[in-house]
Amino acid sequence: KKMKIGVTAVTGNLGEAVAETFIKKVGIENVVGFGRNLEKAKQLFKESTLKDLEIRHADYSKPETLIEAFKGITHLVVISVSNPPLQRVRQHRNVIDAAVQAKIQKLVYTSIVGRENDTGFQDVVLSNRLTEEDIKRSGIIYSISRNSLYLEPDLDFVQEYVKDNNNVANSAKDGKCSYTSRYELAEAYYHMLTEDDHNNKIYEIGGGGITQTELCKLINKHFDVNLSHKQIPVEEFTSARTKALGTYLGPIIGGIYESISKGYFNVPEDNFFKIVGRSHKSPEVLIEEYKNRGKVSRDHTS
Repeated sequence: KKMKIGVTAVTGNLGEAVAETFIKKVGIENVVGFGRNLEKAKQLFKESTLKDLEIRHADYSKPETLIEAFKGITHLVVISVSNPPLQRVRQHRNVIDAAVQAKIQKLVYTSIVGRENDTGFQDVVLSNRLTEEDIKRSGIIYSISRNSLYLEPDLDFVQEYVKDNNNVANSAKDGKCSYTSRYELAEAYYHMLTEDDHNNKIYEIGGGGITQTELCKLINKHFDVNLSHKQIPVEEFTSARTKALGTYLGPIIGGIYESISKGYFNVPEDNFFKIVGRSHKSPEVLIEEYKNRGKVSRDHTS
């Protein structure tokens, strides 16, 4: 029986990468995108490979739109939204309930690596764990990817770092982070969604772990800049981010780098191999691919 694959939040950066990747695998007629704003989607994709993609209106906050949108979909990629934790849990629950009503056969959920306590990132992690539990209770066959950090936002920020006296200033210390990319994740999701080996499993997904200093060296080589890592105490870094980004996002960014310093974003690289059947691309290759795409992320929360 033919698969009809739905991708939620298709106008976000990750959703777009997933839709592009899946279209290459199964053809555009077997993929449907979902988004809150169809006009925005049309504008966004008018020059891209997604210009002919069927996109249906679906709003995580409006269950009736989800139930309608999921009609005829057999497999679903549920991309987590970056709203405050309690709101996020409720919105994800709407998506799961609608998937149950639509008799979706299997879903992949994009969760996050990290600890449920111990850093400023804990509430985001906890909200993702609650959604994981909701998915398990739903009875739908699932495969969950706890994503490590993607590298694209750091690469989008290279010129900002240059302006900041060539400093990549954060509180990561010499913690290793298993950077991935949106396109590597999309590749993993495809296998997780379409192969039974991954049914009802949870994977932490990332590449080979590197320190901030190693990241700076790679960026320097490929962008012809001269960045270096500047270590800042976690409280100081968090308060600086809070001033810059506000009281919701600031502590989260602080918590992410605190999590890196504690090794929480250093995940087993062989998980990717188990799913995709090849090694995860090295950070260097991810940087080369990013440069070849020549595309800057639209916002840094998706």
